[in-house]
Amino acid sequence: MAIEKLETTIRGREYIFTVEIMPSEDGNFYRVTPDQEDEFLVKTIPTFIGFDEKGNVDMEEKFSKGESKEVIDAIWRAIKEQIINEHPSFSLPPVE
Repeated sequence: MAIEKLETTIRGREYIFTVEIMPSEDGNFYRVTPDQEDEFLVKTIPTFIGFDEKGNVDMEEKFSKGESKEVIDAIWRAIKEQIINEHPSFSLPPVE
């Protein structure tokens, strides 16, 4: 398991998250936890959010609309830009 810090902008504010990268048979799993107490994040995110290798989210129905969708999209975009693209070693090789 690797742990990374992630920074993203949501509604004009900078937020920092801790990302635990956990390899599995199906690809990496990204467990994202906010690093700060913020009323907006507390109301839109439970204790953590889990993403699979393709950006699918645990409890997808909860995060499919409104503010929650906006937060999820910003976090996944940051994971792709700051972790997957910058650290190719965190990506698993293609299955042959």
